[in-house]
Amino acid sequence: MLDFPAYPIQEIETLPQLVDVEVPPLRSWETQGNMLMMLLRNQEEVRSLEPDMARVADLPYDEIIITAKGDDCDFASRMFAPRIGIPEDPVTGAIHCSLIPYWAKELGKNKLFARQVSERGGELFCSLDGDRVKIGGHATLYLKGDIYVDEAAVAVAVN
Repeated sequence: MLDFPAYPIQEIETLPQLVDVEVPPLRSWETQGNMLMMLLRNQEEVRSLEPDMARVADLPYDEIIITAKGDDCDFASRMFAPRIGIPEDPVTGAIHCSLIPYWAKELGKNKLFARQVSERGGELFCSLDGDRVKIGGHATLYLKGDIYVDEAAVAVAVN
């Protein structure tokens, strides 16, 4: 279980001129961390979205969050960030700092089950606790190893 700050969101009336998505969002917000969050009608619209990554990379946002109320979960999402070298992150913790407070308020509950509906996808068990969000789920081991730190190098770096 990860413990992060809840990010405030600020609704925007007009999307940036370069946003030309196949499915126009119902609402949009700017959020802390230079992210744009867009609400679509349903989970299938989020899942089937195929954005033009070159156009997304031209947006003045580091991350684009797409979300909708879920069919088999409380809410679904995807995250695109080609501007910072990540075409799509299959399961993202940081975007849930904005998503959890929004959906907790929208659905009237503080414990939420979320799906990131990228091709690989993932399930997240979330909660809102005041100004903090808790994000948990199952993970797959990607890399295992040992790191050895040279104490002399650490002493120089600290000074």
